[in-house]
Amino acid sequence: MIVYRKDSGLNLTSLNDPQWKKLKIGVNLLNADAENTPPAMALGAHGVVGNLIGFPTFFSEQGDRPDDIIKAVTDKRVDAAIVWGPLAATLRSSRRCRWC
Repeated sequence: MIVYRKDSGLNLTSLNDPQWKKLKIGVNLLNADAENTPPAMALGAHGVVGNLIGFPTFFSEQGDRPDDIIKAVTDKRVDAAIVWGPLAATLRSSRRCRWC
């Protein structure tokens, strides 16, 4: 799911959009070496690699939370994010999602 602030002026609907290469993009990452999440792999396949900001996919003892990526969009630390898995499903079904 593509997530960005409504007041951002963005209208991202496809990974083919050239805007992706100019934005700071949040993606969930895994801790395993050489293993990326589907959003990171898809962006890489479209040549979008130098402007990705990694966020945790799982809760950790260090205080990481999967929804940190959404907070980064809200706080304007990233311009957009691609969220996947259970977090995306939760956001999509939640009335609290103002960015979807």
